[in-house]
Amino acid sequence: MTSTELIGRKVVLFRSGREIIATIERLDSTYPATCYTVTWKKADNPREEIPADCGGMYSIAHYTEVRSVLS
Repeated sequence: MTSTELIGRKVVLFRSGREIIATIERLDSTYPATCYTVTWKKADNPREEIPADCGGMYSIAHYTEVRSVLS
């Protein structure tokens, strides 16, 4: 299940066979008990395809995708 204690924290997500360092922004508005809204940036994920002129990417992550908490 999700936790409000993780909001604002950097985490390692495992999705599509790779690890992504992301920041949990909030509980997902549609599925707050099971999903987070997350963002990730090129600075934390240099091998990801994120446009240089983009502030970052965002998506919804199921709580089971969170592998560890970094900060």
